[in-house]
Amino acid sequence: MIEKMFEPEEKESKESLELLIVEDGLMNRAAASIYFKKIEGVKPDFAETYEEAKKKLEEKVYAGAIIDLHIPEKKGGRPEKLGFDLGKIAEKYAVNHIIFTGGIGHHGQPTVFIYPNGDKTRKKETQYPGKAEPEAWEESYKALQKLWYNVEEVFKAKLRYKKYVGKNYTRR
Repeated sequence: MIEKMFEPEEKESKESLELLIVEDGLMNRAAASIYFKKIEGVKPDFAETYEEAKKKLEEKVYAGAIIDLHIPEKKGGRPEKLGFDLGKIAEKYAVNHIIFTGGIGHHGQPTVFIYPNGDKTRKKETQYPGKAEPEAWEESYKALQKLWYNVEEVFKAKLRYKKYVGKNYTRR
């Protein structure tokens, strides 16, 4: 029943920005789902593994992505540090993204870190102890929004490209 939370709602219009959320933790996905259902014009799409997210990036058009640093490669696998690799695939398809991970902050307390577009030099520590807090997802979304320049126009252009060319736009 909790898995129903992650299914897209039909109320979103075609104008909604598609956002890929890559997260293997059930409680973390639930918190993300709670947060993003409140955001008008954003349609989250969830993936739990590297393979699933890679396939979605290849097949669908996304305005942005929030990617967990430690995700399993395949269903049933152990989480590995694959978030930065997945971020490179997102870049190939012109998808701005952040890497979003839990860790221990500089005060020795649990915290959540954000890496804009996977840039390790721009690591940001949040005030939230974990990703099971909807507010942590709010902070991650705000960080992603700072990367967006003309996001609606770019998203629509990528949708048109796919419609007429038959495949996703890729950077050369």
